Amino acid sequence: GSDGADGSGTFKSFTVAGSSGSNQTITNGNTLTIAGGAGITTTASATDTVTIAVTADPIAFAIGLG
Repeated sequence: GSDGADGSGTFKSFTVAGSSGSNQTITNGNTLTIAGGAGITTTASATDTVTIAVTADPIAFAIGLG
């Protein structure tokens, strides 16, 4: 069927949004990158998994934000 359950469907697109910035459309063939920032790392692993970790001292990070 066209639902893709048997591998015959087609992926079109989806929209990704953040807490700021413009929404982005991910279309067939594009790669979604989940980027880290200051004190944040992102690691792709396993199937369909990205782990996001705080690498800075959480207490200092909280004080810095406060």
